[in-house]
Amino acid sequence: MCEVDQQERLIAKYKDAKERLDRGQVADADKDKLKDTVSQLKGALDANKDAARRGTSIAQGCVTARENVQKWFMETGIRLTEQTRDDALRLRKDLLDKLADAQRKQADAKAKRDTKPGDSSAQSDYDRATDEMRNAEKALEQFNNKYGKEIERYASRLIDQYKAEKESHERPLGEARSRVENCKKVDNMSY
Repeated sequence: MCEVDQQERLIAKYKDAKERLDRGQVADADKDKLKDTVSQLKGALDANKDAARRGTSIAQGCVTARENVQKWFMETGIRLTEQTRDDALRLRKDLLDKLADAQRKQADAKAKRDTKPGDSSAQSDYDRATDEMRNAEKALEQFNNKYGKEIERYASRLIDQYKAEKESHERPLGEARSRVENCKKVDNMSY
């Protein structure tokens, strides 16, 4: 589809055959055969031109789709990945802060309990602080199991992959643009 050189050769054959027919440079016995050849060549040229028109639209659709995908990743995909990373890091920091606070409260409650070994309210405060600390540890563990501890590294790798994919799409994008141009050239050829 959209082979410029092939169309040029076909045009040359068509013009040559048409000129010979128009000038009467053909024996009467070969005239009908040459008319058929001219008609077949014209049909092939018209079919190629029609295919080029359709091909231009198809190739342009490919170019547009590839550009839109790359634009989405550069303008939206990377931004969303960064936002998600930042939200996850913020949530993890909050969980770490809660754990540190719970550990501090448990240490304080333990110290109070140890200074008053028979005090039931000191024991209750210690038990409550220990439960809070375990809940904070469990929440952090669940978060880490779901999202991992290396959020920054994984998000960075994903963003780098988005950018590397753009480079790998450059060649097919260039090929699609070249198809658009070749189809336009074939469509614009006169015969």
